[in-house]
Amino acid sequence: MMKSLNFALLLMLLEILPCNQGLAEHYKIWFKAFIPSGGLDIVSPVPNTPGHWMIPGPHIAGILIDTSCYNTNNRSFDSSVAAEAKITVIAEFDLLAPGIANFTKSVPDIGKTIRYNCDSGSVLKTGQASNHDVTVSGPTLNGGVVSFLVDADAANPLIALPPAMVPSIKIHGTVKVDPASRSIGFEGTIARFPSYEAYVSVDGKPPTAIFQIAPDSDATAWSLAFNNHINPTMPY
Repeated sequence: MMKSLNFALLLMLLEILPCNQGLAEHYKIWFKAFIPSGGLDIVSPVPNTPGHWMIPGPHIAGILIDTSCYNTNNRSFDSSVAAEAKITVIAEFDLLAPGIANFTKSVPDIGKTIRYNCDSGSVLKTGQASNHDVTVSGPTLNGGVVSFLVDADAANPLIALPPAMVPSIKIHGTVKVDPASRSIGFEGTIARFPSYEAYVSVDGKPPTAIFQIAPDSDATAWSLAFNNHINPTMPY
């Protein structure tokens, strides 16, 4: 009799409590900047290397100052967290009823830069940009909304110019996750080159795109000197 009564009380409590009481969800959010293998006027195949693509070195006022070429990431938009990129930033956390737990941020993953001989496709040099200018802030919880900052800059380490003259790939802005409305947003700045993408996965489910932004077809590395403000908000 007592066991039946306890079971009945349990059923009543389950009906009364909100469905999100005791919420415990794991969030994984990642940002990538990559040079696409298509959609740009300046992209060409790497000679003698099928499936690989490159872009020419920079020009200034139409004058070629670098006669070599540089690797793309040989892809288009891809929601895989392992997709090759120039910059990858990942943040993860658990959202519990009381608040945020287990917030982690990956060591920024900076992709390899490869300099090619444009005519032969031979590799002249490889390098990797510094990750010192890629940071993710700790999260805050305000009114049930989780917020954190992403600041990421990385420049081609092989360009034969003073560092101050080499513009950076950039992702600067604030991520906001609202579990009540099941939405996630990003407000901030990206450069006009190359391609940028961001995704969220909750509890290991297939990722939802926060944004996917491609450069204009006539963009070049010098388009990095110009920025776009973006403010997407997506349901998840």
